[in-house]
Amino acid sequence: FASDHRISVMIINTQAFTANPNAKGKDARRIHRELDQFGTRKPIDIIAQTNPILVIDEPQSVDGPKTLAGLQLFNPLFTLRYSATHKVDYNKVYRLDALDAYNKKLVKKIQVKGINLKGSTGTSGYLYLEQISLSTTKPPFAVVEYEERTKNGVKRVRRKLSEGASLFELSGEMPAYKNMTITEINGYLNKIVVSGEDIHPGEILNDMDEMSFRRVQIRECILSHLQKEKVLYDQGIKVLSLFFIDSVEKYRKYDEHGEQELGDYAKVFEEEYALAVNEFIDLFSQDYNQYLHDTDPSKVHKGYMPTDYLGYLKQNVAEEVHEGYFSIDKKNKLADPKVGRGKEDSDDISAYDLIMKDKERLLSHEEPRRFIFSHSALKEGWDNPNVFQICALKQADAGSATRRRQEVGRGMRLCVDKRGVRQDFELLGDAVHEVNKLTVIASEKYEDFAKGLQKRSPTRSKTARRRPKWNTLLAKLSPMNVVTNIASLPRRLRSSTRSSTRMMLSMKTIRSPPKDGRKSKPERWSFQRTLKPIAPI
Repeated sequence: FASDHRISVMIINTQAFTANPNAKGKDARRIHRELDQFGTRKPIDIIAQTNPILVIDEPQSVDGPKTLAGLQLFNPLFTLRYSATHKVDYNKVYRLDALDAYNKKLVKKIQVKGINLKGSTGTSGYLYLEQISLSTTKPPFAVVEYEERTKNGVKRVRRKLSEGASLFELSGEMPAYKNMTITEINGYLNKIVVSGEDIHPGEILNDMDEMSFRRVQIRECILSHLQKEKVLYDQGIKVLSLFFIDSVEKYRKYDEHGEQELGDYAKVFEEEYALAVNEFIDLFSQDYNQYLHDTDPSKVHKGYMPTDYLGYLKQNVAEEVHEGYFSIDKKNKLADPKVGRGKEDSDDISAYDLIMKDKERLLSHEEPRRFIFSHSALKEGWDNPNVFQICALKQADAGSATRRRQEVGRGMRLCVDKRGVRQDFELLGDAVHEVNKLTVIASEKYEDFAKGLQKRSPTRSKTARRRPKWNTLLAKLSPMNVVTNIASLPRRLRSSTRSSTRMMLSMKTIRSPPKDGRKSKPERWSFQRTLKPIAPI
């Protein structure tokens, strides 16, 4: 690295140089030892003589005092820091934020299913509006979940209800639903009116039970998954969904004999998945039968005919399609990962290793698992390009904005097909965001956050005008502008005066034909600027 005249790249982790430089024996890092093959010199000293350019990926994870001190030993010409979630802002030279990445079609488009809680007074019955269905031949109807009294007690049911439906009668005359009637189903405004109150799809009326709220989230995630899967299956694209939970015990627990048992979320998932798949298959068959009824059989469009997706959907039962990736303790049991004070990531090592090492297998339709439960999954680099749904089964305000940004970021990469071919703009053109859509199933606060990621905010508009662009810097350094535009260079190139380190930019020889026709002498454009030895950027 130090002696090669060509451009060389050395990849090194922080553990290789952050130890005490004066340590002896087994505690000493090789980079700090005097080695015979280096002429009894230390490798760090040889590297430092080259004044390397340091490139740090995800610097917020290595900004501890020991690491920062260790970086000084390299005597770098300058340092470049790449991250979407900087903790400390240095001299910013380029910025690609969520809106820019979306406009350049480098990431998925975000769409949000918001689940909101209304009322919570307990004076009237539980009600959840899933959706409003429209038809060209029939009046609109609402898919509603409510409580119904049966011989075996009270249970929650989902029904397709039309305008004028009395929830009091349908519930078995439960007092909580007295005077609750659907007086309007408005497909244009996407709402129903019950007892004078507007209810929109995704809203829950009068329920303080968190588990019911989580059940709705899980159900909506499964429905979004199946709808996306139906579209992308024939394109060879595997669809994955990712659940974030706040406690491993809610997904998997152990009895007194150490045997695994399903947690609450896993039980709810298997119940809802079985119901959703059965309804989805029935709906698929009904749609196709109606299509045959309305269409001349000789003109049936091949693209509408049932495909192998139905067989794929039927081949696995609920317990085979989901899996949890968590830390494993000394007893080989799943455990909540430990998160250090002041940190946003955890020690979910087993989770990340499984996802990264088995990525190709996870992207194959031969692997049945397609719903992933994880505690945090926040370490940089933990992602899978085919995550199309993200569902946070925890408090919306838990964790910082950085944590939530990292969670959504797990599903932002453009997807790949079974051959590993990226489904990007070069391949799909303007249809790239028709295929690449990330659905976030969120509560109210999380919904507002996720929606704002790909929208321009007033603060962003102001900072966007001030942020530097590479083409601007390069234009100012073009040969004809070097002398005249030194004064207009960024302040950080003009104001550094504490070091003898010099930067020379020598431009190519430029010949300008003289006006009198005589031969011109070559002119060499150059300038010198004093810089700090270490200029973090």
